Amino acid sequence: MKNYKSNKNLFNVTTLILIILVSILISLVYILIEPLYQNSLFVTKNNGVISVSDFVLFYESGAIAKSSDAQNVYNPEIQLKWANKLIYPDYINRVFYINYVPFMFALMIPLTLVSMTQAYFSWCICSVAFALYGINKLLIKTQHLNKIQRLIFFISLFISVPSIYCLKLGQSSYLILGLFSMFLYLEFNHKAKIAGILFALTTIKPQYIFLILTDILVNKRMRTLSSFVLTEIILFMIAIATIGIQETLKFPYILINSETTRNMNSLILAGNYPERMTNLRAILTTFLSLKFSFYISLIAIIIIIIFILKNRKISYLNDTLKYWYYSVLLVASVFLGPHTFIHDSVLLAIPAALTLKTLNFKEILNNQEKSEIIWSFLIIFYPFASWLCLFMQLYSPFKISYLAIYHLLLLVSCLTMYQRLVNLNNKTVNLTLDSNQS
Repeated sequence: MKNYKSNKNLFNVTTLILIILVSILISLVYILIEPLYQNSLFVTKNNGVISVSDFVLFYESGAIAKSSDAQNVYNPEIQLKWANKLIYPDYINRVFYINYVPFMFALMIPLTLVSMTQAYFSWCICSVAFALYGINKLLIKTQHLNKIQRLIFFISLFISVPSIYCLKLGQSSYLILGLFSMFLYLEFNHKAKIAGILFALTTIKPQYIFLILTDILVNKRMRTLSSFVLTEIILFMIAIATIGIQETLKFPYILINSETTRNMNSLILAGNYPERMTNLRAILTTFLSLKFSFYISLIAIIIIIIFILKNRKISYLNDTLKYWYYSVLLVASVFLGPHTFIHDSVLLAIPAALTLKTLNFKEILNNQEKSEIIWSFLIIFYPFASWLCLFMQLYSPFKISYLAIYHLLLLVSCLTMYQRLVNLNNKTVNLTLDSNQS
């Protein structure tokens, strides 16, 4: 027990040092090459077409929210005006449309207290550090991987395509990863009130909350639910105070309309490319229209909700079942979510942290059952597979999201493994009942 505690403390120190080193590295890069970036950090030009990074939209949200245009944040003309102001002297005539939840605008105001470049690097450092902290908490909770394997786990996460894209675009996926990791860690440790607050904050990307929220509802975890609802009320009150009640109430219409069309107010909406996503919708868009692929994705989520209803009791019988159950929910959220891009796939680090018992190939082949072997290798090789899928998508004559297909394989594998554990549990229960009767 003493050895375990010393190893645990040693790894906590190692992880802290890793976080500090990464932070210092990013800071040094910022100090040394910031003058070389100028707008190129946020603007890319390809064959005369100018695109802006996602971080510009976050910064733009805060800038609009604290301006006289705050009451018209969802107006595409207003958004275009502010985007061009931020990327000047570059200029775009397509709207990279912001359809964030209403309170997101207020939450982004602190970014505008510094320059956009300073805000970008601060955003990356803080979100990565928070994600590392949350994932580390889950790895310690499961006690599966040793300290060397945990270090390899973090490095593998960093070198994956989703991670690279997330940092390059200044996306919020690492922040969401940290929020979900800490939410689950707190739930597993029965700290429901704080867990509910963190879960509410994940609604800055609401497409990932439906399955876990359904689980909270059907299992009547009232402390988590009440904390979640109260936090949401506070967030929407902040939204109303910032952008007004009219813009806040307009959000559902704005969301559906912007997700199912490429035009708004006679302006072209850039950035709404389901074919570039990494989910079921990306596969469906190859054959179907924007609207049909969007609604079929929602139907698929309903099917998983039925799965939750069916397994609401058995999933909490032991830690192993619980970890696999949440892994199914998270993999399903990534694959079935109607708005999943490549950077959002960093969320798959959570199912990996919950279920991987070892990174040693020999131990996997010798000690694990076939369905678990398949899952283990699929998730371990994910960083390499993500690069392979990216190159195939860029250079293959078949225009389909190969990473979406890989995510489908992950979901099928995870469901298969979970069902095997359920069957084993039922078999054990039946044998116990038989022996008691005899």
